[in-house]
Amino acid sequence: MPVVGTQVLMLTREDLDAVVRGIIKEENDRRDAERSSARVTASEVAKMLNVDKSTLWRWRKSGRLKGVKVGKEITYKESDVLKLLGEA
Repeated sequence: MPVVGTQVLMLTREDLDAVVRGIIKEENDRRDAERSSARVTASEVAKMLNVDKSTLWRWRKSGRLKGVKVGKEITYKESDVLKLLGEA
């Protein structure tokens, strides 16, 4: 008895390769977007960059590093912090 709604797709090796590469690219893009939107606290950033929190305050005021206040805590985009690490 045939199963209703079942379809069989015939793909060449090249087509299957393209599909798999597309899926991998989408996953990598998703991870990059996730990473760029990750937030870290001022304390974590100060440790990562080996600077005092007052330095972070000056960098925020000068525009070198953008921070966002969440409740009582200032947070930073992890991707922005990693860019600063690359400059050092």
